Amino acid sequence: IVGLDRDGRIRLFNREAERVTGLGREEVFGAPFHEALLPQALHEEQAVLLRSLLEGREGRATIEDLESAIRTRAGKIRDVRWQFAYAPGDDDDM
Repeated sequence: IVGLDRDGRIRLFNREAERVTGLGREEVFGAPFHEALLPQALHEEQAVLLRSLLEGREGRATIEDLESAIRTRAGKIRDVRWQFAYAPGDDDDM
């Protein structure tokens, strides 16, 4: 699990995320998701998608089976399947 704030910065990075990436949570906490975890070639494309998700343009439903890649500490590229879900904040209308 990788949790992001409304600005796309990493706020949660669990043990499985550490295992898959080889990165410690202290290394990525507060960093923009696309810059910390995605290969350089995907930065722009995935940043646009992430921004649209964070701004609610993709709706508030779960988006499943989005395949992408991450960059590990060793610089290797791993294919992953992401699942994004909206988590309401304190300032959301109920």
